[in-house]
Amino acid sequence: IKKSQESRNSNWEMNVDFKMADDTATAPSFPHNVLFHDEAERYAMSQTTVASGNVRTAARITVEEELFAPCMVGTLESQFLKMFSKTSRAQTVLDV
Repeated sequence: IKKSQESRNSNWEMNVDFKMADDTATAPSFPHNVLFHDEAERYAMSQTTVASGNVRTAARITVEEELFAPCMVGTLESQFLKMFSKTSRAQTVLDV
């Protein structure tokens, strides 16, 4: 299983930003007209609030301990789950 996972995820990139992007007067250009472009996730991560300290700590430890990082919730996912749980006024959340 480990060999298969390593092969399948050999091009995986860290999906948690650790610092806030520089503030600009206008949004950076994204010249592509499709959402599923190779650069779309990196662009969206750069325009999203940095993940919480807890998520950043979990990401750092996951990489340091050489755990299976592709299963880790990243910046976009964590911000989406935060927004969704707040707008739905969820009392508890289970992320499987």
